Amino acid sequence: MMAWTVGILVVLVVLAMVLADPQFLDMRLSVLLKLGAGVLATILLAAGLMAASFYSDTSGHDDDAPGV
Repeated sequence: MMAWTVGILVVLVVLAMVLADPQFLDMRLSVLLKLGAGVLATILLAAGLMAASFYSDTSGHDDDAPGV
């Protein structure tokens, strides 16, 4: 599932760069690549944290915590 997510995100970032306003594309290619990598990393981090929270909730580890 994570591979599908990464693939779709890469395609969307490339499409956004291709379909962007020409004035936006006047920036250096390195800036656009760093921007795309930052967006991709942010979305993957959010997806990973959500997956970790769902796994933690269903695994039962949270039930053993004292005072909860």
